[in-house]
Amino acid sequence: PRVQTLLSIFDSPVHKFGLNASLKDEASNDIYALLTLFLSRLPEPVLAPTDILLGLRNALWVWCVKPQGVVGGLAAKTTTRIRIAQMLLGLLPTANLSL
Repeated sequence: PRVQTLLSIFDSPVHKFGLNASLKDEASNDIYALLTLFLSRLPEPVLAPTDILLGLRNALWVWCVKPQGVVGGLAAKTTTRIRIAQMLLGLLPTANLSL
């Protein structure tokens, strides 16, 4: 599956942990699956409460993926959805920004 390929890119020093990779042409569902996998691999103490993890996952889904960024009937630009995802993931401690 494509998610496993993406994971191998973003979890590999050979690929500089995805530094030069672009998700621009990837399917939203694959990106969401990659982010969900990333979040599920974070250390337990960071996101121990299930509601926090689910809240972050739900926010990513509603604002960045479903359906292609349509919120309140308006389709968000790809750059806006990427910026929102960056801000949401920026809420995580620095130590947890890699798998």
